[in-house]
Amino acid sequence: MALTNCKECGHQVSTTAQACPKCGAKVPKGMSLGKKLLYGFLGLVAVRAVIGLAPSADPASANSAPSSSPAQVTPAKQAAAAAPAYSCPEGSQSTGLEMRVTGTGHVLRSEPGKSGARIVNQKATAALKETHYITIDKSTVVRQECVQGEWSRVQVIEPSSLSGTHKGWVQTAVLRGQQVVGGKRVFTEEDFYWDAKSKPHKQTIIAGVNKIHSENARCAQIDPSSAAVSSSKGTKADPVFYVTCGEGAGVFNVFFSKSEVAAGTPMTAAQHIERVRAADLCERYVKSHANHPSTVDFSRVMDLQVIEHPNGRTTLNSTFTAKNSLNLETKHKIRCLLDKRGLIEGHISEDT
Repeated sequence: MALTNCKECGHQVSTTAQACPKCGAKVPKGMSLGKKLLYGFLGLVAVRAVIGLAPSADPASANSAPSSSPAQVTPAKQAAAAAPAYSCPEGSQSTGLEMRVTGTGHVLRSEPGKSGARIVNQKATAALKETHYITIDKSTVVRQECVQGEWSRVQVIEPSSLSGTHKGWVQTAVLRGQQVVGGKRVFTEEDFYWDAKSKPHKQTIIAGVNKIHSENARCAQIDPSSAAVSSSKGTKADPVFYVTCGEGAGVFNVFFSKSEVAAGTPMTAAQHIERVRAADLCERYVKSHANHPSTVDFSRVMDLQVIEHPNGRTTLNSTFTAKNSLNLETKHKIRCLLDKRGLIEGHISEDT
C-alpha cells in the first residue's frame, strides 16, 4: 500500500483512499513526478499511522491505552499561567496549556465524560460514506482549554488545518506536557510510531529528529510520528531514516543516517544550487538533446522561472528555440530538477 500526505492536514493516507479519514479532504488520484521527487520515497508505515481515527473507536479501545497517571506538565509550560482565560463550564478550570497526545484514536466528545456524545467528523463522513468521528493522536498538538475532573476540553493547534474542526473533550490521561529547550520542543519516545524496522534504532531516530528540528530552519513544523527507516537508501550497517517537515501541500522529507547522528553532523537546511549554475546546467542538458546544438537559443530572462523547494531541490522552467531535423526552427519548454550537486533530471516538451 503506497502512502502520500494529505494536501490539507499533512496526515499520511493511502493513495487508494477517496478521502483523508482525518480531515475529509479528497485524495488526488495519481501524483506527478515532480511531487514524487519533492516528497521523496515514503516508506510503508503501520495502518494506524495512515488512518489516525477509527469509524467507531472509543478511547478505551484506542491503539495505545491511556496512562492511569495524570498528564505531566513541564515547568516551561507551567509558566504559561498567563494564558488567556477560556469560557469553561461551571466547575471546570481554565488552563491554556499546549500539550501533546499519547497514543492514537482518541475520540473527542461534546461534553466531559464517556456519556458525552462523540463528535462526528462531518467532512470525512460525507466523503467516505460512513460515520467517522473526530479523533486526536500523537501527531497532533492541542491546546488544553479547560479541565473538569478527569477530562479536558482541547483544540488542535497543529496541524493548523484541523484547528477549526477538531475541538472537544478527551480524557486528561492521554495528554502530556512538552519539554522545551531553547524555544524548541524536545521529542520523546512517545511522539513516534515504532515498527519492527525502526524499534532497534529508537535512540538514533529520536536524536536525529530532535537535531533536525533544532538546526534545520525549514523544519519548524516537523512530524516525529512520520519518522521511519528508508527503504531506498542506506545499508544494514549504516541505515538511513527520514522525517517529514512542513505542513499540508508544503511537506517534504529530510533524510539522515546513523553515522551522521553518531558523528554529530550538522542537520542544517540543504542549500540550493546557485541560479546561474542551474541555468547553465539546464541549457547544457537542452543542447545535449538538440538535433542542432549550435542553433539552441535558451531563454535566461523572459521565460525563466526558478522555484526553490524546502528540501533543497530547485525546479527551473524556461523555453528555448532550436532547429529540428527538417531545419525548421521550433519552440520548446524545458523543466530541470536540480540540487546543490547538480542536475537530477530534465524534461523537454513542445511549446503549444
